[in-house]
Amino acid sequence: MVQLNCEVIVPDHKTPTQTYVERWSKIDLHEPALVVVPDSEEDVIDAIFLAKQNGLILMAAGGGTSPAVPLNSKTLYLNLKKLNDVILDRDAETIKFGGGALTGQVVETCTSQGFYTTWANSNVVGMTGSILGGGNSPFNGLHGLIMDQVLCVRIITAGGEKLEVGPSSKGEELSLFNAICGAGQGLGVIVSTTMKVFPLSSLGMDGDKVWTRRVIFPAGEIELAASTYVRMQPQDPNFVTVLMFMRNPSDSPAPGCPVIMIAASYYGPHKKAEEAASVLFEKDLVGRAIQAVTVTSSLARVNDAMAPLSGRGDYKDIASAWLRTSANSSFQSAFNEWITFTDKYQDAKRCMVVHAAHNPQRSVLIAQQRPERSGYFDARERGNCLLLFSWATKLQTVDPMRAFAKKVKAIYRQDQVDESPRTFANNLQFDTKLDEIYTNTQIEELKRVRSRWDNDGLFWSPIGDKRHSP
Repeated sequence: MVQLNCEVIVPDHKTPTQTYVERWSKIDLHEPALVVVPDSEEDVIDAIFLAKQNGLILMAAGGGTSPAVPLNSKTLYLNLKKLNDVILDRDAETIKFGGGALTGQVVETCTSQGFYTTWANSNVVGMTGSILGGGNSPFNGLHGLIMDQVLCVRIITAGGEKLEVGPSSKGEELSLFNAICGAGQGLGVIVSTTMKVFPLSSLGMDGDKVWTRRVIFPAGEIELAASTYVRMQPQDPNFVTVLMFMRNPSDSPAPGCPVIMIAASYYGPHKKAEEAASVLFEKDLVGRAIQAVTVTSSLARVNDAMAPLSGRGDYKDIASAWLRTSANSSFQSAFNEWITFTDKYQDAKRCMVVHAAHNPQRSVLIAQQRPERSGYFDARERGNCLLLFSWATKLQTVDPMRAFAKKVKAIYRQDQVDESPRTFANNLQFDTKLDEIYTNTQIEELKRVRSRWDNDGLFWSPIGDKRHSP
């Protein structure tokens, strides 16, 4: 029998599961058979063989922000939080981080030394997990996806083998690396990753600060807000534009009232930012808004705005759809659905509908230049991402919440010019079909890669989960 030399937690059926399983959401959260917190790669290998001996499914966790990953009495939950070293090499312009490192740690390390890289917009998201699903970033327009900057991955396989794989790998190891970048759930335990970083000075931001224009509209101005958002596209690669349906917070003058917010952030010179967002300064538009402000913030603090959504607990989920375009009528229909849903389910008033736009040309160019590196994200030419942040406090609201998300996605997808709906792998839900994320050819290749590296199904993977079968 394998003996573990690290922290091990055996659930006692009395202590709340979230006390020892650090998950963003309580959806699909059940008591695992065992929790292992490794201090080293050798501890990871021991946990792998312990899971094999006891017929357990091993689930490696970094940030713990994916509610689609099931936890139950057959799970060995491998919490990688102690494998979280972050080391930046200024000369090589690279950063290496452990499998348990969070986005916030990478943001802090990079910005404190005058660099940045592609990262998620929440500090509690695991860096490794974001890469496994492709990785959405504020820098999509400049550098493509998070996974596009990966140079090397150190992984421990189901056989306990330590490998370092990257773009220069050959044969099956190259196939493994390519799958890790965008479709990497359940191919092994990633203990460290090396990525490219960029000098902050290359952005040309005044005072190294991100420029943001925020305009908040009352519910009656949904048509104006939607048409303004559409007018701002296509946009500068340094620009990220977001339109959100949200309710005023409890401490605001009109708590709970539905509003629409446009937030346009520019990662470059502020003069160019004002030119790119000139529509948001138009006198008529500002006159019809509740509030219109321009703010700047350091890149190190930009993710702080997402802190209210990043806390652990309650029943939370994220659904997404990559779109080519959106008609104004879709915004109106979706807004009405959102109002109806959040009025009916009072515990779900914090649900938000988010539309995020970026210039997709850089991402498309990466696919053309390095097709083998971009094969597991099939929507690079789509510059619009619909995100539904669902949040309820009652378990019985989860099913209606999921139905609401599907309905809103369907509203926007009816405007598309083709019949290939695409969802981000990072936002996999409990019943998302694989053919909504990957092509049939990609699915077959992923099955082959998984059979090569984990033929017995030691690790949980959507490839082997019947809930996701097309």
